[in-house]
Amino acid sequence: MSLVAFVTGANGGIGTRLVTRLLENKWRVAALDFNFDNLSELQMEFPESLLTISADLRDREQIESALATTIDRFGGVDAIINNAGAWSIGPFAQSAPEMRYRDIDVNFIGPLHLIHVALPYLVQSQQGRIVNVVSDSGRIGEPTVAVYSGAKAGLAGFSRSLAKE
Repeated sequence: MSLVAFVTGANGGIGTRLVTRLLENKWRVAALDFNFDNLSELQMEFPESLLTISADLRDREQIESALATTIDRFGGVDAIINNAGAWSIGPFAQSAPEMRYRDIDVNFIGPLHLIHVALPYLVQSQQGRIVNVVSDSGRIGEPTVAVYSGAKAGLAGFSRSLAKE
């Protein structure tokens, strides 16, 4: 039986490439995003191996539901790939609170919730792995995306600490 990956931010750029590679390497994939335009050909090519789920990574209940749907369809999960990203561009001093919260929730809190919910399944898999895609902005910082940079830096630090656990 093939392994199962759960990929956030699956539609576009890095996410689409990740999903494509996983499918080509015989993985079954649950692809989480808001739309799936870039995955339509893959859905036709891999109808039994690709599950698309529209959900908001900022909402823990939607994360739990998406993971439950994945478990129901594929019987487990072996990898979580937190690829989703959101950023607001502009000077921090002029940033709106709702945009700051969105950047933190999508880039840090959502991945934490997903990992927390998925961890028992990853342990049960005995091959469980977590990949958190972080930007170089999280390492060196970038002007006009301060909150995004901070959230990605937080995710990188969390990843290193969790790996030691």
